[in-house]
Amino acid sequence: MQCLSPRPRFLVADDVRPLAQLVSDLLREGGADVVALAADGAEALRMFRETEPDGVVLDIEMPELNGFEVLRAIRASERGADCLVIMLTSHSEPSMREQAYADGADHYLNKTTEFEQLLRIVPDLRHRHGG
Repeated sequence: MQCLSPRPRFLVADDVRPLAQLVSDLLREGGADVVALAADGAEALRMFRETEPDGVVLDIEMPELNGFEVLRAIRASERGADCLVIMLTSHSEPSMREQAYADGADHYLNKTTEFEQLLRIVPDLRHRHGG
């Protein structure tokens, strides 16, 4: 994966705008740049193609396309194999977690109990890029 900046570039997709903003703030605090916020799955997929981020944070329940559909589309794209995908959701069912990993998610975090783990993931991504 080529990263022109030592700060990884992220797309955040969540239909709850205050939460998307909170995720963005946390990513920036962790050393990332947030290049786009998407309010639904279709917008997330369009922004992924336009901005070519290093990472994507996806909610599962979104209008238009859900997070699983967006994840599968990202992984099927030419650039999708190189992109870090983090599912950040309120769903804690093991079957949802298993589905996310089966579809190609790199991380699956529960919004309630694992939210701040985003702060650990960004530095790891920066280290992989030499940042």
